[in-house]
Amino acid sequence: MRAFPFAFLDETFFGTRRRSGARARWESRVLPCWILLVCILSLTWPAVASAESPSGKDQGPLPSISEDREERAGVHLERAKVLESWEMWEKALSQYRVVLELSGDGARRADAHYGEAFCLFRLGRYEEALKSLDEISPEDVSDPAMMDVVEDARKTILRAREQAGQTEKPEK
Repeated sequence: MRAFPFAFLDETFFGTRRRSGARARWESRVLPCWILLVCILSLTWPAVASAESPSGKDQGPLPSISEDREERAGVHLERAKVLESWEMWEKALSQYRVVLELSGDGARRADAHYGEAFCLFRLGRYEEALKSLDEISPEDVSDPAMMDVVEDARKTILRAREQAGQTEKPEK
C-alpha cells in the first residue's frame, strides 16, 4: 500500500485503531485534506475580509450595470417580468415604472405600459390600467397584432370594472 502524504494526520487525528473498507479510505485520504483546507482558509480569511477595494477607498454600492439608459431599461423590464410571473404585482409595477422613466419611444416602452396595465388590473386598479393602455401608441408597437392584444385587454378591463361595480371617476 502506498503511503499517503498526510499519513501522520491519520494517526494524530484518528488514533491508532485501524478501520477497513470505505470508511478507512475516507478517513485516511479525504478527511485530512478537508481539515488542511479548512485550516488554510481560516488563516487567510481575515486578510481577504479586511482587504480594501482596489481604489483604496470604499465605493459603496455596486455601480449600475450600464450607463446606457436603454440597457438599464431592458434589465428593469426583465426584472418586472420575473416579478410578474411570481405574482408580486406591486414590485413588478414599480419596475415597469422605472422602465418608463428610462426608456424613450419604442417597443420597450409599449411593453412596459402593457405590463403596467396588467399589474394594475391584477391589483383591481382598473382606471389606472386603462390609462396605461391609452399610453400605448401604434408607432411604438413592433408587431401590428399587438394593438389587437391591447384592445382585447381594454375590453377585459372594462368588463372587470363593470363586474366590480366601479365607474369612471368624474374629472374635475
